[in-house]
Order: sequence, then structure tokens, then C-alpha cells
Amino acid sequence: MALSHGVQGRLLWGGPAAALLAIPLLTRLMQIKLGQEGVAVRLRGRTSQILWTELASVSVTVRSTERSKNAGLLVLEGTQGQRMEMPLLLVCLSDRQRLLSALERRTAPGTLHGDGEQ
Repeated sequence: MALSHGVQGRLLWGGPAAALLAIPLLTRLMQIKLGQEGVAVRLRGRTSQILWTELASVSVTVRSTERSKNAGLLVLEGTQGQRMEMPLLLVCLSDRQRLLSALERRTAPGTLHGDGEQ
């Protein structure tokens, strides 16, 4: 009986601890950078970039999935058919608002739009 309480205790505390340790790793695997030349998105180890002069559309959508009722998604589309998607699940609300504000300042009027909560 003592062994089962020890195992249950480890599982009870080990799961949340592992999740907390995984967050910094996930945020490093998923990044968005706004540079002088354009916007770059790093997702799953691959980095894609769209130049500011080629950025045609920036949208924030909220869609329901099996995992999350309101999974935010940042979608960037270029004039040459480029398309980049960035899940906003791990971006805290204040950082998300700063990101959208910075994108709005750097893009042409009417480029940024959304259909959900930002």
C-alpha cells in the first residue's frame, strides 16, 4: 500500500512538473520574429520568412479542435503564394496583443484582420 501511494504521488506531481519543463522547449520550437526585412516563423524546426513588401494578409482565427475549444491561429500570406501558420496556444495574451500591435504598425492598412478574440 505504501508503494502505491508513492507511485501515485510521483505521477500526481511528475506530470505537471514535466509539462512545466516542456513549455520553454515548445516556445523555442515555435517562434515568430519581426525583423527589418520581414516576418519569420519557426515551427517544427523549420523557419519560413515573408518580406514586409510581400506580406499580403495577416489574420487571426479562432477555431475549435478536438484538443482545444478556442485554438488561436496566426495566418500570414504573401503575394507570391507563401503561407505561414503559427498556433497562438502558448503565447500569453499580453504577448499576443503586443505581437498583433507590432504587425499592425509594420503592415499596410487593411492587411491585418481577425475573426475572433485577440
